[in-house]
Amino acid sequence: TILVARLFIIKPLLIAFCMALAFSVVNTWNPSIALVGHSRLELDLTKTRAASTCFSMDTHECLTHLSSDAADKVLELAQRGISIEQLLHFYEKLGEGGVMPEYCPQTSTTHDVVRGAIIPLSTVERSESEGGGLEGCAYATKVGSSVPSRMVTHNWGNNFRDLVSACIADALGLNIFSEIADKLSRGKVKELRAELGTRGLALTYWICAFSVNQHAGICNQTGPWTSCCCLTRKVFSGDLSEMNKFDEMMRLLGSRVRDFSQVVAVDVELVIFGRVWCIAELVEAHRCNLPQSLIVHSEQILKQKAQRIQNLDVQSAEASHPDDKEYILEKVRKHEESTGTNFNSELRELVLNQEKGLLTAWVPHRDGCGVVDANTADVVEELVLKVAF
Repeated sequence: TILVARLFIIKPLLIAFCMALAFSVVNTWNPSIALVGHSRLELDLTKTRAASTCFSMDTHECLTHLSSDAADKVLELAQRGISIEQLLHFYEKLGEGGVMPEYCPQTSTTHDVVRGAIIPLSTVERSESEGGGLEGCAYATKVGSSVPSRMVTHNWGNNFRDLVSACIADALGLNIFSEIADKLSRGKVKELRAELGTRGLALTYWICAFSVNQHAGICNQTGPWTSCCCLTRKVFSGDLSEMNKFDEMMRLLGSRVRDFSQVVAVDVELVIFGRVWCIAELVEAHRCNLPQSLIVHSEQILKQKAQRIQNLDVQSAEASHPDDKEYILEKVRKHEESTGTNFNSELRELVLNQEKGLLTAWVPHRDGCGVVDANTADVVEELVLKVAF
């Protein structure tokens, strides 16, 4: 009897206790191992998580209006989330001795990082049977992507450190990222990991810079960077393009992922509200009934520059490429004609409505406890009162 008890009761309980203790120690020492595995263990947990949350096209009525190729591409894009842990791991590669030695936390933009790090890190060698050479994929695919719980709207001219900081702030339940940006600038990534914990590090975000395959579009363009020489086919429009399916992807994720939401990473100059892609994403997310939240640098920045977003206008918004702006404006025209609505009125009400606009909603949720500088609140109130709907 004693032998049986040792073999079937005491031993399993002891093993379970040791495993739980080991997981707790590892999670405290380095949470990323518990989340994504470790190369020396030949274990990649991100791929396991991604496989467990794959979509089946048969279940999504919102894609029936698309061709088979377009629907497949939407489904593919919708599974390219990147976790906060993966984002921090990428951030640690930047700078001296890393993939982008010239990286500077204070000045390097998202565009700089896409060219200097994301594109170089997302190529793979083709086998000899495939003809050799390089082929590219989305960075999220390269590191083991999964279905996202957030979509991040941001502009590529924004400081990259601030983009990462806004995502971390959201994961921590904050809507101010200045202190996080300061910690990233000082290399306090380990401290941020500890604050985030396992749950925060596991949150997944859809960020176009990482989630779109840059090799299927811009990687070989010339400029003050090293152009990519991969053999990936470039597709800028049509059913196989990854650049014209954000609306369908948002609708799909909003209908299938519980609590899927949009995070608006606001740059310090508030330029995001003058970028045509960004404001189009804002309005589309609202139409999809997605929860939306603004993550800003600081109260001071908002107080100083809030007037810059008083006259929101899609016609005056800018894009890196003229074709992008024309594509968005054509979609706006078609929607206005078919619904009788006005895009600019819809946009201004979404951001500046006195009762439920994004800017108004931001104020009482400062740090999640309703504490906000009275002057900042007055500036926001004055701004929204100037806008007539």
